[in-house]
Amino acid sequence: MKQYRSSTVPDYLLRYAARSMHTTARRLIPDQPDMDRILQSSSDFSDDSWFSGMRSCIAERMRGKKRCHVFSLEKKIFYTCIPDEEGLAVLGPVRFPAPVVSRDNCSLYAIGMAAAETHYEEWLQSLPVIGTDTFIECSLLLIHSLHPDKNEDCADREAFIEGNFLSGSIHEDIQTRLSRMIFENRENNFIHNTYNHELRECVAVEQGNVEELNRTLEENFAGRYGSLSDDPLRQEIDMGIIIVTLSSRAAIRGGLSYETAFTMSDNFIHLLEETKDVIMAQHIARQAELQYCTLVHEQNTLNRTEDKAPENKHISHCKDYIYTHLHSKLTVQKIAAELGLEPNYLSALFRRYEKVPLKQYIILAKIQLVKNLLTYSSYSCSEIATYLCFTSQSHMGEQFRKVTGMTPRQYREKYHRDDFLQTSS
Repeated sequence: MKQYRSSTVPDYLLRYAARSMHTTARRLIPDQPDMDRILQSSSDFSDDSWFSGMRSCIAERMRGKKRCHVFSLEKKIFYTCIPDEEGLAVLGPVRFPAPVVSRDNCSLYAIGMAAAETHYEEWLQSLPVIGTDTFIECSLLLIHSLHPDKNEDCADREAFIEGNFLSGSIHEDIQTRLSRMIFENRENNFIHNTYNHELRECVAVEQGNVEELNRTLEENFAGRYGSLSDDPLRQEIDMGIIIVTLSSRAAIRGGLSYETAFTMSDNFIHLLEETKDVIMAQHIARQAELQYCTLVHEQNTLNRTEDKAPENKHISHCKDYIYTHLHSKLTVQKIAAELGLEPNYLSALFRRYEKVPLKQYIILAKIQLVKNLLTYSSYSCSEIATYLCFTSQSHMGEQFRKVTGMTPRQYREKYHRDDFLQTSS
C-alpha cells in the first residue's frame, strides 16, 4: 500500500525545529504579506525590523523554487526556507560557531537596511549560536515531513550541504591535508627549493638582468619543486603558469607596460595549456621568463638618461594609453583629447620628462611590438603592419629599419623562433 504524502510542513514540526534551534519559525505567503504568521519566537532577540527587508529578498529568490534553500545575511546570519503548498516555511535567524559560506547571500544594502548598520553588530550578538549539524538536521526533518515515504539517508544530507553551502568542511580538509603533508615531507626528507632562489629570479627579471637570470637558472639546489599534480604533464604546466605569472609581475615592477605583460602572459599560458610534452612545457616557461627579462632590459636601455626627472602623472597615463592602444591609429591630438590636455602642452610635457618626442615614442613602442611578433608569431609583415595601423607595409619597414638597422624580413630570418611555436601533439 502506497504511503500518504503530505504537501505542507506541519506547524507543530516548525515549532519543534524552532525550539531546537532557539530561533523563530514563520509561515510566509509570498504574494500576501498580511497572511504571514509567526509560529514560534524567542524572548532572547527580535528580528522583526530586520526580517521585513529579508522577507522581500527571500520571497523574490524563492519564486518558482521547489526545494529547500538556505539564505545568509552578511555571510553570518542564516535562514532555511522550505516551500510547500501553503507558501514558505522559514526558520531563522541563527549563527554558526565556525565560518560557513552559503551559496546565496544577501547584504544589508540589498535588504534596505544599510542605514541600520550601526546597530547590526549589537543585533548579531543577540542571535542564537547553534551547530551546523543541528541546523541541517532540523532542515532535513522539515523536508522529509513533505515526503514521509522517503528515508532520510546520507545522500539527502550531502545533497542539502552541496546545494546550499560552499564546501562546508573545506577548512577542516585543508588543515588535515596540510598536517599530513608536513609529516610526510619530514619523514621523506623532502625539501622545497629555497625562496631565495625564486627571489633572485624575480629580481633579475625586474632589473632586466639577463646574465644574472641565466646564471640563476643554471644553479643546482638541494631542494625541489612541490607536487601540484600527480600527472607529470599537468605538474609542468601548472609550474609554468606560476613562473609566467611571477615573471609578468616582476616585469611590470621593472617598468614594462602592464598591457604588454598581461598580453604576453595570456599567450604563454595558452601555449602551456596546448602542449602535450613535458619538456616543451618547461621550455615555454623558461622562454617566457627570459623574454620578460629581455624586454625590461631593452626598455631600461631605451629610457636610460642621466638627468631624468620623476615621472609626471600625465606622462604615466599617456604611456598607459599608448601601450593599450598600439593596435590603433595613435596621434598626439587623440591622446591629448583622451587625457583632457591640449596637444601642444602634452607634446612639450612628454619631451621634457622622456627626453624624446611623443610621436617618436609611439613609433618606438610599435616597433618593439613588431619585433616581438616577428620573433614569436607567424604573421606576415603586411598583416603586422595592418594590425598595428601603420599607413602601409613600406612605412612600417622604413620605420623599422631606422630603429633596428634591419628590414623586417632580415630581422625575422635572424630571430624567428620556430621551435618555440611548435608543440608536440
